[in-house]
Amino acid sequence: MESSIVKIKPGLCKEIDNLIKKEDITVSVEDFVNSAVRNYLIEYRAKKIRRRTKPLISKLKKRGYAPKPITRKEKIKTAENYLKEKGLGYEDFS
Repeated sequence: MESSIVKIKPGLCKEIDNLIKKEDITVSVEDFVNSAVRNYLIEYRAKKIRRRTKPLISKLKKRGYAPKPITRKEKIKTAENYLKEKGLGYEDFS
């Protein structure tokens, strides 16, 4: 795994240290920062997907097709089918 050095402002480092001590989080500063960056990237990608799909949705609506978001039941069913395909189940994650 390739790693790199990132400069973080001293005030931000102290704030992270204080947060870890105050909240009694059992994680290193490095893991905390990695997790924060990972969450930011996930959020950025989700926004990018939404931004790029808006024109497609508007085209579909002009053509008479109104896409509806899938329901929670459909999401769960899709996830269960995916896990079955991969040979996994909920009990494997307990």
